[in-house]
Amino acid sequence: MVVEGVGDLLTHMARCCKPVPPDPIVGYITRGRGITIHRRDCRVVQKMDAENRARLVDAMWAQQQEGSRFVADIHLFAQDRKGLLRDITSVFANAEISVLGSAVSRTGVRSAPTCGSRWRSATWTSLGR
Repeated sequence: MVVEGVGDLLTHMARCCKPVPPDPIVGYITRGRGITIHRRDCRVVQKMDAENRARLVDAMWAQQQEGSRFVADIHLFAQDRKGLLRDITSVFANAEISVLGSAVSRTGVRSAPTCGSRWRSATWTSLGR
């Protein structure tokens, strides 16, 4: 990524919003940890006071992101049925998405059952599809 007015400075992705290309991004100059990259619509950035907003700098993704790896949360909501988890993991495997972890929960005990799932993917190439 390219941060306006900054050369070789340590950058890291914000854990609050987990930006991935092509999300619009902004850099926040930290105290002693370099620059934290946030999504422009991040709730943390939106709630910053004037003093912290002065520490924001323009940032954009570099042209070459192919082969880069990013962690992103993928939220899925589906009608619960036999074989659902197998079908979801098959889609990820066929797309060559590396799944770092998952959590599955069921909602709607009395109403129509739905299954919500949260997955972490680490391959940007796969996320771009």
